[in-house]
Amino acid sequence: MHMRQYTARAFATVGAVTAAVATTAAMAVVGLAGAGAASASTRVPQVMGPNAYTSFYAGYEVGGGRYFRYVATSVKVPACQTVAANSAVANVVLYGGPNVAQLTVACGGGFDSVTFFDHTFARGFFHLTPGVGDVLRIGIFRDPATNRDNFSVTNTKTGRVQNVSVATSPSVIYRRANISAVIDNAHVTPPAADVMLWQFKDSRVTTFSGDRGSIVGPWTTFKVLDTTTGTVAGTVVMSPSALANSGGDFTLWLRH
Repeated sequence: MHMRQYTARAFATVGAVTAAVATTAAMAVVGLAGAGAASASTRVPQVMGPNAYTSFYAGYEVGGGRYFRYVATSVKVPACQTVAANSAVANVVLYGGPNVAQLTVACGGGFDSVTFFDHTFARGFFHLTPGVGDVLRIGIFRDPATNRDNFSVTNTKTGRVQNVSVATSPSVIYRRANISAVIDNAHVTPPAADVMLWQFKDSRVTTFSGDRGSIVGPWTTFKVLDTTTGTVAGTVVMSPSALANSGGDFTLWLRH
């Protein structure tokens, strides 16, 4: 299976990753009763959940009993690292249950390097050819009024913009939002020192009820680490930095 398609299907089943920690996180938010119905102007304390672990991606994820309709970030297209040549996609993702909306950017740029998957796992390509060093603004917006998922990419260097709109079922809901990168652990050569793979900036998330924030907000935020076993007991392969810029920025590192 193509790596990007595998990624989309994996996100559809990775609910167990955060489901396992959601109970712990819920205990931390007992003081936030009624937060699910909070308005955009309501100031609700942000909660960091316990770390989550996978064997194929790392980054940050938000959840905690809410529905999400928007996720966006700016990502700089890097050259492909020889130590991780097959670990080449950054993502913004909305997912929950069997449904996934995913937008990916491949390292190295070039033709067909920006891809989307709709809720049926059908894959499409953006007609953009970004170069290494270009900064792309990527986002997914679910419009509950029209039951459409809207994928958007802007190359901030060239000014080129492309939007793709996909009709979905009214039953599609997204319980989590994710900004991350995928790595193929089986094809990674551990570097002699930490290697920066991706830079994410000005990340934004919005819930169905209209609450807005960066990666942090009136929801539970999980730091996701990629390890050799997909558990805390494994060796860390890739992990994110701490959040900066009020929770909007972070980098992803291939770890020594």
